[in-house]
This record gives sequence, structure tokens and C-alpha cells, in this order.
Amino acid sequence: RGVETTISTVVNAQNIQGLPALAAHLVALETSGLRLHAWHLYRFLAIGRGGRVGADELQTSSSAYWAATNEVLNHAGRFAVYRRPHMLKSRCVEYFWLQDDCIHLGSDTF
Repeated sequence: RGVETTISTVVNAQNIQGLPALAAHLVALETSGLRLHAWHLYRFLAIGRGGRVGADELQTSSSAYWAATNEVLNHAGRFAVYRRPHMLKSRCVEYFWLQDDCIHLGSDTF
């Protein structure tokens, strides 16, 4: 309805092979009228709050992440695709959560 949308995907071992199909689906949606601003591809990292749970089933190598996202870049539509291989080092995205009555930002507590 005229609103731009941003899609975020956490790339992991269970969905990495489906990225080209998802890229094609997003291009088709864009062609049919979706105003897609950007697609962020986050690499699953087995760290942080509960990050080790399921790590064996979800973790991918850095080289697999880069290869899969390179393929996606070749099939993207007019929308921007941002690779986010290590969100702990991001300059433009912050994560907040409430835990034990404290607000957490990345690795900081305040």
C-alpha cells in the first residue's frame, strides 16, 4: 500500500540453499508492486543469548555465506542487498533487549 518494506534473513545451514529462490520471489513481488527498500542478509553466528543452541544444525562457514550471498547479488532486482556477516561489528544496526530488568545494547548493559 505504498509503504517501503525491508526484508531481513538470517542465513543459516538450513536455508542457505534456498536464497536464490527467495531472491527470485522478492524480484517477482517487486515486479508486481512491492516497494522493497532493501534485503539484509545476516550470517547466523552461534554467540550471544542462546546462540549455541542449535549451532551444529545452523552454523555455516564464512566462505559458504559469501558464496551464497554472491549468488543472490547476481539475481537481485532494483532493491539494495546488504550483507551482514558479523552484526556485532555493525556501524548502522543496534540490537536492544530486556533481560533481568536491564536494557541491553549489544554487549553493554545500562
